[in-house]
Amino acid sequence: PPPPPPTPPIDRRQRQMCIRDRFTGVVPVGCSIRSRSRVKEVSATAKGTKMVMEQHIHVVGQDERPAVIYELIFIYM
Repeated sequence: PPPPPPTPPIDRRQRQMCIRDRFTGVVPVGCSIRSRSRVKEVSATAKGTKMVMEQHIHVVGQDERPAVIYELIFIYM
């Protein structure tokens, strides 16, 4: 069969992204981690639709406080 057609390039002008992060603890080498994410906010702005996703990364077996908390902020134009 013929090869599949090439994937069209991504138009990076259609999306902007920002990351805010906080490191609240130590993540030892070789440990297991788990992540929890949620959509924190979706709103209309003058530039487009803004979506904020929040991620919590926990070290398995340590206290319930997350080791890393970060937000991904996307603006879809």
